[in-house]
Amino acid sequence: MTDMSLVERLLAMPKFGDGIGLQRMLWLRKAAEAGSEGKSGSYIKVTGSNGKGGTTAMIAAMLAAGGLRTARYISPHLHRFNERISVNGVDITNSDLENGLAWIQQATQTYGREQGATTFGAFECTTALAYRYFLQQGAGHGVLEAGIGGRFDSVRALPGSVCALTSLDLEHTHLLGDTLELIGYDKLSLCPPGGTMVLFPLGDHDLLQRLRAYAALNQIALFECAERCQVELVTAEVDGARFHAEIDGLHIADLRLPLLGAHQVQNAVVAMAAVKLYVEREELGWSAATMAQAMRTGLARVQWPGRASYVPGPPPLFYDVGHTPAATAAFLATIQPFIAGKAVLLLLGVSHNKAVEAMTATLVTVADEVVCTRAYHMGAPVERVAAAVRAADSGLPCSVFETIEAGVAQALQIATEREMTVVIAGGLFFAMEAMAVVRGDDPRGLRFF
Repeated sequence: MTDMSLVERLLAMPKFGDGIGLQRMLWLRKAAEAGSEGKSGSYIKVTGSNGKGGTTAMIAAMLAAGGLRTARYISPHLHRFNERISVNGVDITNSDLENGLAWIQQATQTYGREQGATTFGAFECTTALAYRYFLQQGAGHGVLEAGIGGRFDSVRALPGSVCALTSLDLEHTHLLGDTLELIGYDKLSLCPPGGTMVLFPLGDHDLLQRLRAYAALNQIALFECAERCQVELVTAEVDGARFHAEIDGLHIADLRLPLLGAHQVQNAVVAMAAVKLYVEREELGWSAATMAQAMRTGLARVQWPGRASYVPGPPPLFYDVGHTPAATAAFLATIQPFIAGKAVLLLLGVSHNKAVEAMTATLVTVADEVVCTRAYHMGAPVERVAAAVRAADSGLPCSVFETIEAGVAQALQIATEREMTVVIAGGLFFAMEAMAVVRGDDPRGLRFF
C-alpha cells in the first residue's frame, strides 16, 4: 500500500468521536494488551502548549541511549504520518501501519457489538494503534505526546505515572478554557493520582500557587524544575548549545544539544528530570554514571526539525513551526543573535484559526520586507495577513501572493539578489509547506490532521 492511500484512509476517520471517548480508549487499551499476551507498558507522558514535541524527542533519545527499547508517539507529523509512531528512532513501516489499521477496524466493530454503536475519533484510534504496535515490538518503555491538553486526551488512558508539562499558553481555548489557570488544570490532569508531573520553570507565582493546589487535590506530586534543577549555559551557536546541569542532585557537565535556542535548553532540563524520575520509579537500576551518560549521549543525538531550524542557503534561512504568540516570540528571541545587523525578508502565512494579528505583529518586528502568502492546508486569506502587516507597520514593504509556490519563489529571488536572510514563520502547516517548495517538492502532497 502506498503512503498516500494509507493517509487517505486515516483522513477518512472522523476527527472526533461521539463525546469525550475515554471509555472507548480504555477499552482499546485492554484490547491491545489482550492481543499482546497480556503485556503492558509504562511510558512518560508529555503535554504543554509549546515545546512538548522537542521534549518528547529528547526523552526518547535519552532512554534509547540508556539501552532501552524505546517507544515514541508524537503528533502532529511534519512529512509522513509514520513519523508519529517509532521504536528506537525507526518509524513504523507501511506494512505495520496497514496491519494496525485492520486491527482498529476489527476492534471498533467488536466494541460496537459489545458496547453499543458509537463513533471513534481518529486520534484515539491512532493512539491505540501505536500502543498495540509498541507492545508487539517489545517497547514497553518510552514517551507519549498528548495531542491537546490532558484531561480528555487519549494518551491519558495509557499506562504511565511520570508526566511532564513543558509550557502554558493561550491555545485551543474553545476546548481547554480561556485562562492559563484552566489550561493548566486540564494539562495537569494528564497525570494519574499518585503520579508525578514535572513542571517547567513557571515564573507566575500566583498561577503556580493555583497549580500546586490543584495538583494536591488530585494527588499529583509536582516536581518543580525551578526549585530542583539548575543550568549553566556555556555557549549558544547556530548549531546548538553547550551547558552544564544539575537535576535534583545529579550533576552532568558538558552537555551538547544540537537544537537552537535557550528555550530548548529549558526543555532539555524538563526532559532530563522526567527521565531521572522515570528510571527511579521503574526501578531500572541505572547508576548515577549510567544515567548521566545516557543523558549526555541522548541529547547530543537528538533530532527535531522545524523548530528554529537553520538552512545555510544561499540564501540563508531560518524556519519555525510555532503556532502561538508565545512560540513566535521564543523563535524570534532564539534567532535574534544570528540575524542582528542583517537584512531580513519575512515569508509569512498563518492558519485561519490562529492568532493572525498577534503573531504577525510580533514577526514583523525583525523584518525589512515581507512576502505574504498562504498554506494550502488551513491558510488564512492572504489579504488578512497583509492587512495585519500593514496594521503593525504601515511603512514596511509588503507583497502578496495567492499561492505558496509563487510566494516562496519571490522570497528566495529577492533574498538572493539583495543578500538578505529569509525567515519563514507563521505556523506548522505554513512552514512545512514552504520548506517543501524550497526543496522542490509539491506542498499539496503533504497531509495533516
